[in-house]
Amino acid sequence: MRISWVKLVGMLVALLLLFIPKICLGMNIIHNFGNLADSQRVSLSNYITAWEGHICCDNTLTIDFFNADLGGPSLELPNMKAGVELFIGTSEKGEFITLAETDQFQPDGNGEPTHARIRFNNNLGIPWQCDFNQPLDPNKYDFFSVAHHELCHACGFTVNYNNFSSHVTSGPASFRTFTCDGFTVNLEPDTFGTHVCADSIFSCIPGDLMNRLIDKGVRRRPEQWHFFALNCAFSCSKGNSVCDAPTLTEWGLVILVVLIVVSAWVVMRKRKAVRIRA
Repeated sequence: MRISWVKLVGMLVALLLLFIPKICLGMNIIHNFGNLADSQRVSLSNYITAWEGHICCDNTLTIDFFNADLGGPSLELPNMKAGVELFIGTSEKGEFITLAETDQFQPDGNGEPTHARIRFNNNLGIPWQCDFNQPLDPNKYDFFSVAHHELCHACGFTVNYNNFSSHVTSGPASFRTFTCDGFTVNLEPDTFGTHVCADSIFSCIPGDLMNRLIDKGVRRRPEQWHFFALNCAFSCSKGNSVCDAPTLTEWGLVILVVLIVVSAWVVMRKRKAVRIRA
C-alpha cells in the first residue's frame, strides 16, 4: 500500500487534533453598559478584558451594567438580600453605604455563569473617583476597586452558583471555608454574602478585594488567587490563575503519536523497498 506525503500529513493532522489537549481561550464577556457615564464605560472595558484573560471557562457571560440610586449613607449596615451580593463603603463618620450590588445570577447547564447584573450607586451622597490615572483621593470611593469586586462576583465568586457553593463548608466560629485543590480561604458568615473575612485570624485576608467593606481612598486589586479559585471551582483550566497551555505530559503524548505515525511510514517504505528488490 502506497502512502503519499499528503496522506501522511493528513493522518498526522487528524491525530494531533484528536490528542492535543484543548487550549482554553478564556471566558467571553458581553457587556451592556446601560446608563453608565463615558468614564465608567472606558474603565470597565479595560477591566473586563483583564477578567476574560484569566477566567478559563469556555462560556459566554453577559453582564448588564447600570447606575441606580441604592440609597444614601446610614449608621446601620445595609440588609443583605437573598441572591444579591452587596459591597459596602464606610466613612469617617461611622456611616455605611451600599456602593454597588450584583444580582440576577444565571448558570448554564454546566453550572457556569451566563448572566449577571451589576448596579453602581449613583446616589448624590457618594463621592466617586472614576479616573484610575489620578492619585487616590482620600475623600472618594475608588471605582476601580468596586468594579473589580463586582466583576469577581459576576464571574462566579458567589454561593448563588452551585459549582462555587459546593466548595464552601462550615468554618471556624461562624465563618465559612472555601476549599479547592488544596487552596483554602475563610468567608464571612452567610448573612454577609460571599465575601472574604477581614479579621486577622482564621485564615482571613484583611485588605482583600473581596472583603465586604472598603474605606474611602483605598484601592484593591484582583490577585492571582481570585482567578485560581474561580477556575478551580468551575473546573476550568485545572484551577490555574491563567489559562492553560498543554502540560509536558500532554505534549509528550502528542510527540508519541507523531513518532508512531512516522515509524509506521518508515516500516511501510522499507517493506515496499524489499518487494521491489524481490
